[in-house]
Amino acid sequence: MALIAQLKKRLQLQQRNRYHFILIESPLHTVEREIILWGEALWWPKKSRLQFVRITSGGIPMGTRYQARLLTFWGPRWEVEVTKLMDGYQIRRTFSHRRFILEENLNLEERYNGTKVNYWLTYRIQGLFHRILWQVRFQRLFDKAVELALASLKNHVESQQNSKE
Repeated sequence: MALIAQLKKRLQLQQRNRYHFILIESPLHTVEREIILWGEALWWPKKSRLQFVRITSGGIPMGTRYQARLLTFWGPRWEVEVTKLMDGYQIRRTFSHRRFILEENLNLEERYNGTKVNYWLTYRIQGLFHRILWQVRFQRLFDKAVELALASLKNHVESQQNSKE
């Protein structure tokens, strides 16, 4: 009986978190206009395994919808929606898929030497097979795509800042 209870507890949906950050030696106002364009900006890495395609048109208000996918064999695809937008310094997007439920939060913190960009990914994976796929393959690719995007953002903003000086 105790063994069954332990197995049920392990199979429950557990919320997990991933965190990445980068420091950019540029004022907050130069970073905030770029962070809103996450996934579709000109600086978004061409080699990124994470691809966004906007479904809605116009600006990027709350409710803006995207289709996102992880470019790999059996890679998941999500419907993505901007669910929170605060004055250009915080954006939250919710990814929905039958098995992979993700929420990404990007926010900016002003620092004395520039701006800190925080990226949090909160996720829940349904089903043992999909959890194994996420752990073995997709999580690493997703993390690398985020790290590459943060590095591209830093390079873009700092080069823009340097060209103005």
